[in-house]
Amino acid sequence: MHDFRIRQVHFVPVSVNGVAVLPRTWADTVNLPPRRRTARGAVPSTMRVLLDVRDPVVRGTFVYHCHIFDHEDGGMMATIRVE
Repeated sequence: MHDFRIRQVHFVPVSVNGVAVLPRTWADTVNLPPRRRTARGAVPSTMRVLLDVRDPVVRGTFVYHCHIFDHEDGGMMATIRVE
C-alpha cells in the first residue's frame, strides 16, 4: 500500500486501477492499494487525478511521492511542473 501525496496542490482522485473514485473530493494525500498479481507478474497501482491549478498563483514545480520512507528513498518521488 502507498500513501500518495502531491505537495502544495490539491487534486481530485478520478480513478484507481481503472475504477472510478466516488464521491469525488479534493485531497492532498490518498492511499493507493498494493500492486496486483497477474499471470504476467506484479502490476503497480495506477491513479488518474485532476489537479487544481486554476489559481494563477499556483505555478512552479511540485513534488509528489509516497509517504513510506523506504519507498520514497527507493525512488518513488518525482515532480510536476505547472507553468
